[in-house]
Amino acid sequence: MGTRQVGPRSPDGLRQGVNDFTGWFANDPNMKGTYFTCAAVHPHMIKQGGGSIIFTTSAATKATYYGLCHYTAAKSGIAGLMRTLSAELAPHSIRVNAIAPSAVDTPLGFNQDNLDLFTGRPGGTKEDAIPIFQSLNLLPVGLLEPQDISNAALFLASDDASYFTGQWLSPNGGLFIG
Repeated sequence: MGTRQVGPRSPDGLRQGVNDFTGWFANDPNMKGTYFTCAAVHPHMIKQGGGSIIFTTSAATKATYYGLCHYTAAKSGIAGLMRTLSAELAPHSIRVNAIAPSAVDTPLGFNQDNLDLFTGRPGGTKEDAIPIFQSLNLLPVGLLEPQDISNAALFLASDDASYFTGQWLSPNGGLFIG
């Protein structure tokens, strides 16, 4: 289940205020969309005898990204939902896992708000941001490509992952270990 990155970004997320924070979560597709999609599909999966649910969270659930407090909280909530649902749905042969990538080379990942945030200045460009993201990796690799995420999802959905539930794969180039 894909989720998208939306919501306010600020060098100081807490200064946006409680109303902004709660208002953002009230309309946030990350948690709401993920939860309601699972609520809709799991009865059908139980009826068919099992299946695999795959969430998209973020490396932000393990690494610290300054200025992304709303986003990190939402993605961490999805990680918690994944762990809980994996326990609740396991008796029905439904596996629930997640993919937690670091920076992926997509237009959404490199929108102007993110470019400004990660370069630390207005008008930041993708060319300015790429070395910053690369410097976060332990491996000498660049940004993730969408295909990297697809490959992880294909594995988690396959019979090769039949013993995986409550786990997350984190293609992240060594952004964090563990």
